[in-house]
Amino acid sequence: DTNIIIFELIPSVTPQQFLAALESHQVKALAFGPTQIRIVTHIDFTDAMLTRAQERITKLSF
Repeated sequence: DTNIIIFELIPSVTPQQFLAALESHQVKALAFGPTQIRIVTHIDFTDAMLTRAQERITKLSF
């Protein structure tokens, strides 16, 4: 098991754009190269927290 999630971005979205959109929904992440985003959860991360993060991420539009 791992607590690391890597997103591969579509070519029209920069890591900076994606990070700004995540931040506006209170989701923190880091750029991971020129086309990827990295999110790391902590040991107390629950299924409910995952659901909230997923809901916030799927609402993003570019």
